[in-house]
Amino acid sequence: MAYCGKTQRQLQIRLKTLKRTHGVSLNSFPRRFRDQKSARTRLVGGHKVSAPDNVGNVHDAVSIIPTLSIADTFVDFGSRIGNVVAQVALETCVGRCIGIEFQDNLANMSKLLIRGARVDFPNLSKVTIHEADLRAMRPAVREDIDGCSVLFVNNIVFEPTSFAALGDFASSAAGLVLVVVMATVCGRHRPTCPRNFCSVWTLRQRIDVQVSWSSQLHHAYWYTRVVEPYI
Repeated sequence: MAYCGKTQRQLQIRLKTLKRTHGVSLNSFPRRFRDQKSARTRLVGGHKVSAPDNVGNVHDAVSIIPTLSIADTFVDFGSRIGNVVAQVALETCVGRCIGIEFQDNLANMSKLLIRGARVDFPNLSKVTIHEADLRAMRPAVREDIDGCSVLFVNNIVFEPTSFAALGDFASSAAGLVLVVVMATVCGRHRPTCPRNFCSVWTLRQRIDVQVSWSSQLHHAYWYTRVVEPYI
């Protein structure tokens, strides 16, 4: 795990200096600070993000999500160091962003870094990070995300049991209206597919997005409900 060599205090001073120079609004910052890729790198407090720690450059996949309102809750399964939930909290009017991360070191890191940046970026107060296993979530965590409306998952490296848990959650979350994943949930889908996920969700669009781990474009999959939920 590599770091940039600066302490949290030094990074906080840097952020305050930027505020004095450019103002408190992110819109007044130079483009390099507002660019989605740059913003995600800075929000993790100077941590040098490598591919195993990072979700990659998935901002294109997140950008296809329709306009979010204060009534929406955005959930990211496998949130790693919190890049995506921070991005959504800062750039949309979403009510809450919840990250679910299995690895305790990454979950604790994201909590620390997001907490430290809230003074300068108040919208990060919308973000909650839970250390949890998608396959065996604690009741309190499950209750917290049950009302989510949008789910994002970089599930490229998911094991079969995690894919199954993802499908079960998406099929049972009553308020969920949109699912965006980086690997198709049902690789052998057919019109008569018996999976619960396929009876509830339909693939609306497949888009090509840039990712950090490859020079080639990667697919992202946008699912909507077969029938809109009653909430």
